[in-house]
Parts: sequence; structure tokens; C-alpha cells
Amino acid sequence: MTYEKLFEPMKIGNLEIKNRLAMSPMNVIISDPEGFAEEQTMAWYAARARGGVGLIITEATLCAADDYHGASFTVNAKLSDARYGRIFNEMARLIHDYDCKVIVQLLTGFGYQGKHDCATGALAGSPSATAHKIDIRYGVRSFYKAFAKRFPEEIKMVDIDVVEKMSDKQYAEFENLMFDLIGKKNKNIGSLVMGETPRELRHDEIIYLEDKFAEAAVMAKVMEADGVEVHSAHGYLTGSFLSPRSNQRADEYGGSLENRARFTVNQCRKAREACGDDFVIGVRLSGDELIPDGIHHEEMLEVAKACAPYVNYINVSGGCYDAVNGMFPYEENFYTGWAQSFKEATDLPVLCPGIHNPDNVRDALENEQVDMVSLGRQAIADPDWPNKVKAGRLKDIVKCIRCNECVISIFDGKKVYCSVNPTAGYEKYMPELWRINSPRMRKKINKFTSKRESLYD
Repeated sequence: MTYEKLFEPMKIGNLEIKNRLAMSPMNVIISDPEGFAEEQTMAWYAARARGGVGLIITEATLCAADDYHGASFTVNAKLSDARYGRIFNEMARLIHDYDCKVIVQLLTGFGYQGKHDCATGALAGSPSATAHKIDIRYGVRSFYKAFAKRFPEEIKMVDIDVVEKMSDKQYAEFENLMFDLIGKKNKNIGSLVMGETPRELRHDEIIYLEDKFAEAAVMAKVMEADGVEVHSAHGYLTGSFLSPRSNQRADEYGGSLENRARFTVNQCRKAREACGDDFVIGVRLSGDELIPDGIHHEEMLEVAKACAPYVNYINVSGGCYDAVNGMFPYEENFYTGWAQSFKEATDLPVLCPGIHNPDNVRDALENEQVDMVSLGRQAIADPDWPNKVKAGRLKDIVKCIRCNECVISIFDGKKVYCSVNPTAGYEKYMPELWRINSPRMRKKINKFTSKRESLYD
């Protein structure tokens, strides 16, 4: 089998990328408690850039530092003022040292999935005062392995096929029992499955967040990022405006699809106006929330069309925290069909995650279902996946087993953990990933050192 298609260069807007492989945005919580990038942040991204992806999309990065962002103990990176910009610039230069581009995924907040602020107690801001709650029927397959490790006795009560077919009445009794057992045993996981009630954002706060998004986009551009991405998926704040499940507003930001999409579209538009036509802007959209009263694919296609005049690409995902099967798929090619329909509806390049097998990646690209494949959990399991495929070393690939320990460890309030990669989360201790050892920096240092040493010959 040949995989030349994976390593063909491509363009997104004016941005030239060396291949068709990206690293997906993943919130692995590697910033310090204030949201600043630190040594581990740098090494985490260096490992994946060194591994051969042509593009890295960063973890969701908060564009505003107000205490209603809802991040709680899962502290996200920030790009909310100039203090963060300087440190981000160092990270961007490090990624560029590996001939890899970097796009910042910007986040307005956690929305109805958020928690109160640890320091001030402020409630998360949301479209409406509606709390999220995982529906186990739409999440049991993705989290089964990780939950079995933490709740070995409780999980014996769960037959996946039976749970998924429960009626609402049957499920209500089962849900109360399971949530009670999980909450008593692990409060952090309990808070994941049963959310807090947020407060409804004021109209002026929504406008403020749109403007802060544009400001952060400009800062990202100044600090040498290659683009920004609007995070409007997974039920986070921007995405939660889209869904009738989480948005019951009666003003211009609620009700009709046009109104529910206004927050997303305004961020795309204001960032474009602020950054100009030469800067890459993308948007991440769930193909479908995959829960009965959520937003579904036909409406999402209309959202994509509304964003299209202002963006250069679409990054596909699915689900939300109420239906995590769609966020963390348990099988290959979960998003490919949605990706193709987004591509046909907008004529924009489409990035698609959830494909780990090199043959499937090649097929999706050659069949023009997608334009670029992004590696998420597979990039955690094996940062060198691209280089191994390019070298024909497929047997050496460490395969992601889709256990989702990487996800649950974070919501457990702990360091990111990978069942198959013991170095995940410990990259800062690996000298080959220190910036001073990056290819471009090493070349400069060698040249500098040779001139310096000649003084003492």
C-alpha cells in the first residue's frame, strides 16, 4: 500500500501546509493554573510537530478571562491579554521550527457545561439557565472502558445494548441510580455527568465576547499564529447557542436557527474584519449533536453556509457532553459522511478527525470525502504516527485503543494519562523536545557556536 496522498502539500486560504495531516485540538489541561503556556505545553506540541503533522490546532484557548467562563478545575489556556501573547509567541515559534503550522482554537467559554469559578464562585455564563446532564444512553459506549476501571462494581449493572434501548421512563429510574452511585464515589466524575445550573448571559455580555474573540484573533496573528478557529462544537458556549437543547432565549440570539447561529457567525465575521483576508480563520462544528432535542445535521449545514463567507475551512466533530459518543467516537470513520456533506454544501476545505487507520485515511483523502485528516487521541497514543506511515513502518505504530483514559483522567482532576503511551504528559523531561534542540534552533546554535569557538582556536 502507498500513502503518497497523505503527504501531498495543500493550501488553506493562503496558508501552505506540507501534508494532509493535522493534530486535533484537545483540552489536555497542560497550561498552568492561570492559563499560561509552560514547559510541558511547549514539549507537548513539540512532540507532535516533531512527529510529522503539517498543522497543529491548539487546545481550546479562552479569549476572555472573566470568571464566568466556566472552566473551573479544568483550567484552559488563555489568550485574553498581552501577558499571554508573549508566551504564546514562543510556542508558535517552536512549532514552526519543525516546519509545522499552528492555528489557535479560540473559546468564548464552557457554556451550559461549565462549572463555577474555583476562586470567586461565579457561575458559568450560558445562553440560558439550563444545566447539562449526560444521557448515558448516548455515552455509554465511549466511556465504558474508562468507567469500568473507576466503577468496577457499578459497571456490572450496565448492559450497553439494553441501556441504549431504554425508554425515557425506564431510563429515568436507571439514571437516578447510576448518578447517585457515581456521585458518591467520585465527585469530580459526578460533576461531569450532572452539571451545575449556569446563569443566562446578558445581551451586552454576548456582544462583549464576540469583540473579545476578534481581539484575541488579532493577538494570535501578531504573535505569529497561522490562523484561528472558532470553537462552535461539543456544546461549549458558542456551540450551546446553536442548540435548542441549551438555548431558550427570547432575544435576537435565540429561537430561530438564524438567531441561534448569530453568536457563531458574528465571531467569524468580526474576526475576519479585524484580521483581514490574508489570515486563516476556520470554524469547528458538530455534524450532529446526536441527542433527540439537540441540533441536527440539516440545521448544521445551514450554520456552515452562514459561516462560509468569513472562514477558510470547516473542522468537523460531533456530539456534546450530553451525548459523548459523538465527541469521542468508538469506531473508525464516524465523521466522514458529515465531512463530505459540509464540503459539498460550502465548497470549503474540510478537516476530519476520528480516522486512525492509515488505509482509511488514504481512502478518505483519495475519495475526496475530506481534505485533511486530524489526529486526536491517536496523536496522544503515538506522536510519531505521521513519520512512521511515511517511512513505511506501519507495524511500529502504537495504536490508540479508544479507552478514553486521556479524557476521563482530566475530568478526574488528574494529569492526562494514556493507557498505551507512558510518555504522555511527561514530554517536558525529554531533552529532544526542548526548544534548544529543535531542528531550526539547533542549526542556529551550531552556527553561533562555531563562530564563538573560533575565537579560542
